[in-house]
Amino acid sequence: MDKAALREYVERASSTVDSSPDLSGRNTDLRLVQPFLDALGWDVHGGDVRAEYDTGAGVVDYALLTDDRPAVLVDAVALETTASVDDVDALAGAMRAAGVDWGLVTDGHRYAFLAAGGAGIERVECTLAGLPDRHAVVSHYTRGAADDRVPESADRRRDGADALAGDREAVVADLTDRLVEATDPTLRSELVDATAAFVADLVTVMGDGKRPVPAGPTAADVPTDDADADEATVPADDESAAVDDGATDESTGSLGGTADAAIADGTVTAGNATDSSSGRDELQGDNGGGLISRRTSTDRQYVARFFDGRSSVGAIGHADPDEAMAQAVRYLNDRHALVNRLSLPWGPDDDRAVLAREPTHPDGTPMTDAVGLGDGVYLCAEFNDDGRRTVVSELAGRAGLRVMFQGDWAEA
Repeated sequence: MDKAALREYVERASSTVDSSPDLSGRNTDLRLVQPFLDALGWDVHGGDVRAEYDTGAGVVDYALLTDDRPAVLVDAVALETTASVDDVDALAGAMRAAGVDWGLVTDGHRYAFLAAGGAGIERVECTLAGLPDRHAVVSHYTRGAADDRVPESADRRRDGADALAGDREAVVADLTDRLVEATDPTLRSELVDATAAFVADLVTVMGDGKRPVPAGPTAADVPTDDADADEATVPADDESAAVDDGATDESTGSLGGTADAAIADGTVTAGNATDSSSGRDELQGDNGGGLISRRTSTDRQYVARFFDGRSSVGAIGHADPDEAMAQAVRYLNDRHALVNRLSLPWGPDDDRAVLAREPTHPDGTPMTDAVGLGDGVYLCAEFNDDGRRTVVSELAGRAGLRVMFQGDWAEA
């Protein structure tokens, strides 16, 4: 990707950002993120761009594949909410779970480029206007760069397979001992066989460099007709600190060569994308501040994460508790057909409704505070924080999911 092409993308995207600063998650994806991936050389409607990819530690918006393996993970955040440190942390966890060295988080205006190495996952930040000055960084996320890394990655896997094969008996014995300790000594014989088969399969997978990628949708399969859908697939903070126009556009550091070399070549001093328990309050830029920030103590944030079994399938976040509840219910309805699982009006008793076809309760009393969810469905928003949590929990259960509350909601 040459600098001219990058500047051309920046010009087009800047016009979109300036004219539509409140883009929803889906429109951010369609109008800013997918064009950026196209500019990087990825065919977003082809088989090598897998949408809604499950890493085992949550679903990311895109996995960019080379040689049938995920090479880059991408998460898109709604421009109207701004990308946050929590989004970067979530992608870093997904990268570790999937064994992927490269990642990108963006809301179309702010960009965090992640690279995994021996020292952990490091990142470089910049804004949309700063992308041309970070051409050397951006170039590592192109289709061409990912293809160039395939032979080196295959060599590393083969070396790992050889090392594992050479120490196979010791590894099987150690794993078996741990499993026996965690289960039942009478199962040792079965556990030995199962562990030996597992290690043998692992040697094979590492040796030929092939790991099956689960079937999933491409970008072309994701619905694009709802311009007003505003739920992001990862938590977003509507009150995150924005970047002033005069702020420094980029953080220090540059990525070069492999992910390890990129970190080592000098100085990616912008900080780590690690567990949030590391204690940092924001991703540090070279101006001492963060382009992508955590909320301050004066901000409010109501986040609900949804899980199907042990897998995270989506989340919403908003600074206003009523809007957060509405977004949560809208997400359950849009993505998990909630209303089809209920008999409306639905509520705690015969007189009061939480969801109804009209903004009135069954006893004829108007809802004091009703929110339209679309398709002629209304949500009663006459609740305190405990009531909102109860509503979202009950409806998540009706949709076959469980919910985890975070932020100010969790403090209720």
